[in-house]
Amino acid sequence: TFAAMQGDRVIIANRFGAEMLGLFSAAMTLTMPPIMQAAEVMQTFFLPLLARFQDDAAAFAYRTIFTLQAGLCAAALTILGFALTGPPVFLLVFGPRYADGAGFVGLLGIVFGLQLARSGTTTVAMALGHTANMLVANLVRLAFLPVAFLAAMQGGSAMDVVAIGALGQLFGAIHCDLIGLVM
Repeated sequence: TFAAMQGDRVIIANRFGAEMLGLFSAAMTLTMPPIMQAAEVMQTFFLPLLARFQDDAAAFAYRTIFTLQAGLCAAALTILGFALTGPPVFLLVFGPRYADGAGFVGLLGIVFGLQLARSGTTTVAMALGHTANMLVANLVRLAFLPVAFLAAMQGGSAMDVVAIGALGQLFGAIHCDLIGLVM
């Protein structure tokens, strides 16, 4: 989990230096905490509702659909919100000296928005006692870290590293949606 969440930061620090790491970290500070808190709230709300009906297939299926839709809606609103308001809020919070980091906010909004979407599937899997779901999805995300590192080594930018991380998060979310419920 640590590598999946912090791998981009390690690559950026290693390949682009402290200043770029500071810009990236500022963007992470703005994007990650509220989304992770929202994922925690969703899980706290939906897990008991699902677990209570795990032996009633029809009721569980209904609640599963609702949970997944809630996760997808929350993710879509998060991604849209960070795309539209993220950079101006970033500049308001951190000031013009951090202006070069505003571009990270939209991409990180995608990364953590997909994490929020993934939390719906993870919650459903946990209600069924399938705890390997999150591990496998993080392994999918981790598989993209070497790609990001190679891109950085070949002259790619820090934004490229984050974009590859977003792609890894997307494939991790797809894994959760397509495979995670049956593990």
